[in-house]
Amino acid sequence: MDSTTATVTVITSITGLIGVITGLASVWFTYLNYSRDNVRVRVKAIKGMKTFIPGKRGSSKESFLVITAANAGRRPVIINKAAFVNLKSRGAGISSSSMMMGAQELKEGKAVDYMIEEEGIDYSDVSHVSVYDSVGNEYRYYLTPWYIRFFYWFLDITYIRRKRLQAPKQTSKKK
Repeated sequence: MDSTTATVTVITSITGLIGVITGLASVWFTYLNYSRDNVRVRVKAIKGMKTFIPGKRGSSKESFLVITAANAGRRPVIINKAAFVNLKSRGAGISSSSMMMGAQELKEGKAVDYMIEEEGIDYSDVSHVSVYDSVGNEYRYYLTPWYIRFFYWFLDITYIRRKRLQAPKQTSKKK
């Protein structure tokens, strides 16, 4: 093997290696761009917020749970409702401000806040706050640690907390 054949072999190997690296980098950057195009909603909840009215001394006596929904993706998303979900009683409470405001379109980088008065909320029973979009997707922010949620999930799947369903009684009319 002469020196020109060895040089050509080394150059083609290096060129092939550079092509593989740039091809994989291009696939990676295309995937990152694709994943940024998806809808992503970030939810945050802050407890104990009070309203402040300028001109008056201090803030109001009522405290609120403020739920913030922010669009972290590129695609716009329409937010319909905001609510909190109970852990023990398996019920929920919906924000009246989300019902009054109606559907809110969140474009890239925009956010919307919903307020719920804290007067009747027992935070030891609240599992998470949720925001729902127009398609029906649910975006959550957990207020309770994972091990407590796991405990109540375990109670649910082992039928300890399940209530048995009973068929309604039929009334028969005799003629």
